[in-house]
Amino acid sequence: MTNTPGPANALDHAPGPSAGVGPTDAAALPQCHHVIAHWVTDKDLEQINAAIDYAREIGDTAALPLLLAQLTLPCQAREDYRAQQNQEGS
Repeated sequence: MTNTPGPANALDHAPGPSAGVGPTDAAALPQCHHVIAHWVTDKDLEQINAAIDYAREIGDTAALPLLLAQLTLPCQAREDYRAQQNQEGS
């Protein structure tokens, strides 16, 4: 095992609501206000899946239930985001 610097656990890889969104765009995106924030954008989903892969890789079994809970349905913020995307696309 190498001693490389990096995240202490898989939760360090998990996104918060609308992770990676700039301050001007964040207000425009619907936010999940559940205790465990669900994914809203496709980028959020990709980050959660990457964090799950990383948790499995390092054996972080404590993080897995929390990460998996972020994938559950339904979430009004995600539905609002999808509706917003559909309106912009039409």
